[in-house]
Amino acid sequence: LGVGVALLPSSPALGALGLLAALLHVVNHACFKSCLFLSAGSVVYRTGQRDLGRLGGLASSMPLTAGSATVASLAIGGVPPLNGFASKWLIVVTCLLAGMRQPLFLLLGLAALFISLATLAAFAKVLGAAFFGAPGEERPREVPAAMVVPQLVLAALCVLLGVVPQL
Repeated sequence: LGVGVALLPSSPALGALGLLAALLHVVNHACFKSCLFLSAGSVVYRTGQRDLGRLGGLASSMPLTAGSATVASLAIGGVPPLNGFASKWLIVVTCLLAGMRQPLFLLLGLAALFISLATLAAFAKVLGAAFFGAPGEERPREVPAAMVVPQLVLAALCVLLGVVPQL
């Protein structure tokens, strides 16, 4: 969507802002999505389960994984002050500005907001099922440091790039 705004020929400044928003979101997406995949891998590694229905209450036995998964889930949903909010907000603002010239971008910006809310709802369900729901069959321990440290670094980047997105 940001690249689409960047391709508008009418305003070079708005195009640059759209491209900046898109590139920031690519970097942010790499952080929170990687963290989510590592968290999911940690759960599978310790429990051997891929069925969310058999998991639950893992936050008490895997607190670092649960914490990083929570930060990444909130980031992918666009919750402030995390990195997903910074880039999604920049994309939406760019769409609203572009919508003054091309009304379609007003609708696309609103659609982006709706999709962000739906994403947040989906990841809230996953967090609830795996980490914060009723305890399941498994009571695993936290994954080794070699697996949890990358998750924590990525979660920290989600916070850092949200608070200081100009980095």
